[in-house]
Amino acid sequence: MRVSSRIALGALLALLAGCKVSPPDDGGGDTADASTVLTTPQVNAPGSTPLDTVAIGGKATGATRIVVKNADTDESIVNALLPSGEFCVDAPLTAGDTTSFKVIAVAEDGSISNPVAVDVDQDDGAPPPSDPTCDQDQSECADSEDCSTPMVDDDCDGYGDSSDSDCTGCEDDYMEPNDLPFQSPMVSPDTYDGLKICPGPREDWFAFLVPPGGRVTVSIQITSDVDIDLELYKASDAESSPRGPYVAKSDGSTSIESITYTSTGGGAYDLRIFSYREDAQGSYNLTVR
Repeated sequence: MRVSSRIALGALLALLAGCKVSPPDDGGGDTADASTVLTTPQVNAPGSTPLDTVAIGGKATGATRIVVKNADTDESIVNALLPSGEFCVDAPLTAGDTTSFKVIAVAEDGSISNPVAVDVDQDDGAPPPSDPTCDQDQSECADSEDCSTPMVDDDCDGYGDSSDSDCTGCEDDYMEPNDLPFQSPMVSPDTYDGLKICPGPREDWFAFLVPPGGRVTVSIQITSDVDIDLELYKASDAESSPRGPYVAKSDGSTSIESITYTSTGGGAYDLRIFSYREDAQGSYNLTVR
């Protein structure tokens, strides 16, 4: 049983009674850690280029990763930031047309910034940009994570001390990278065994398409001593800032968690799988049908 309480005494009594205590349920959405100030990224990109890619660069504060999403195709590129907060992403363009992008910063805890819109024309007659492709100096990056610097991603892999495998010793599963809704792999009805949750904000995200009136059932069997919960989102809500409300959830304390949902409008949905305790790790099997 999970008990929610805003009163310290009530929480204490619940703990003494052997219940699991959770924070107040706000119907979805994340709040950044108080020590993290995530800001909208500063972005630099040429308005036109004769090349078939464009270097989108800039700087982000309070982030460990940057997302460049093609607004037309919904394809996303996720890159780690340098310790200085600078980033650069080579993004493909549509030949002879304008490509619209959304540039989004992501904090280590998974919080998402407001997007910055970037439009770039692919024009064979345009002058070449001064920085045609990304050429970032990686000398700032260490060979491995320094686990005594919790606010710095020393090895530039997008993970700080609380979630970097160099510090946690947890090696993730074969479906990675899928720690963000922008990285959700599209899964078909099947069973996916041997999946893993690692410590820190290392959530697992999966995507699937549901027709109008269609029903999807997702379930996990937890195969180790860890409490894992599920939330189902419309894809657009999962990628918004702040994160939009989930349409269904399963947050019990048993070895089985399951959601069955019938879509009203159809479309893309994202499944969030996460540990109730961020410092926990464990394994599970996922079934989609």
